[in-house]
Amino acid sequence: MSSFPIGSSVLLQNLKSEQYNDKHGIVRSRLDPMSGRQEVYIFDLEKSMSIKPINIKYEPREIESLSISEMKGLLLSSSKTESELNELSKDDLQKMVADVAIDPEEIAALVAKSNEPSLSPLITTAALWWLRGGGSNRRLLSVDGSLDC
Repeated sequence: MSSFPIGSSVLLQNLKSEQYNDKHGIVRSRLDPMSGRQEVYIFDLEKSMSIKPINIKYEPREIESLSISEMKGLLLSSSKTESELNELSKDDLQKMVADVAIDPEEIAALVAKSNEPSLSPLITTAALWWLRGGGSNRRLLSVDGSLDC
């Protein structure tokens, strides 16, 4: 099952509770492997909901709506180098983005993926516990490297 990057601007769709369809939100979590859902903060409702990715779509973005930073991020993620993008005008960047994608939903997906936070190098205490074999008679190595008993 595919998921949406954290921070993606999205619209809800095809929900049984129709009052939530077409609501704008932002993805707040990675896909939960147990529930198959992602947390989405819904702006109009001022609350988060757990939504299946099949009921989410990217909020379409036109090239003209992209900031210079968003265009550069999109282009960097599509194999351009920073030196190729330096000193380019907004018009030049828009033309380069148009060579990569013109569909508003595809543009939104590429922007979201280029802005996705990378995984932190820190491992949670629970993951370390699992990696070290778990069990009640084992010591846990915490994120800061100290031992938890």
